[in-house]
Amino acid sequence: MAIDDAHHLSVDVLEELRLLGYLSGSGRRALFIMLAGLPSLTDRLNTPWLAAASARYRARPPLQALSAEETRTYLWQQLEAAGSRDPERIIDDEAAMMIAERTSGVPRRINHLAGTALQLARSGDVDRVDCEAILDAAERLGYATLDDESSQSLPSDKSEQVTLTIPPVVRESTPARTPKLRAARRQSA
Repeated sequence: MAIDDAHHLSVDVLEELRLLGYLSGSGRRALFIMLAGLPSLTDRLNTPWLAAASARYRARPPLQALSAEETRTYLWQQLEAAGSRDPERIIDDEAAMMIAERTSGVPRRINHLAGTALQLARSGDVDRVDCEAILDAAERLGYATLDDESSQSLPSDKSEQVTLTIPPVVRESTPARTPKLRAARRQSA
């Protein structure tokens, strides 16, 4: 089970998820839980009342922002997944690099900026996203412009995500014990 935006989960739900991680059946894990969220999830798990849950989570790798090259590759892969045979024809290299710069490589922002730029280009009956569409989309989304000397910061969702996993507890299966029926025998006698 994968849970995104897990930083919004309450303490009670995190504790219930920890308990679910103990489920096993037939000597195999019954449930594997992966939580993904902002760094505040790690902060919450480091509190004393979630010490047991914190001990259950093994992997805590932070996701880093994409480089300009990775952003370009990401955009083109998304366009190919959407059915484009020639993604460079839709978003050229210069526009992809501008998207990378405006979004600081944060995938959620890349998606917002590229999607808005695609809509603006399409509404203008243009088949290609150019730098003008990127600038217009960045302005509409409130992203800093290149010539903004005040070094305006990006919106506050830039925080990197943290992925936590609860490893399964594997126990050997024990045969079920049948309850003794002594009380029932006494009543029938």
